[in-house]
Amino acid sequence: RLSSVSEGGIHPDAESFVEKIKQALTDQNRMTLLHTTDTQENELNFHGIDALCFFLGILGDTRVRVEEYSYEAPLGIGHTTMAFHLL
Repeated sequence: RLSSVSEGGIHPDAESFVEKIKQALTDQNRMTLLHTTDTQENELNFHGIDALCFFLGILGDTRVRVEEYSYEAPLGIGHTTMAFHLL
């Protein structure tokens, strides 16, 4: 819900929510993701938190360098491409 062309229209919290998710992935901070409420997920039409938490759980304490390749939201739906390089 990043723009008026997205399903449900624009949501004022969408952009900050996206930044919060990207930062949590970069920092490997599962707690940030776990504190996301069902209401936020439903209002923002985002349903990937469980998969992201699972991924970060698999990484555990593994040291990685995170590199964001791109972030695009052409239709109001954000897509990010990140690489997690094992150290």
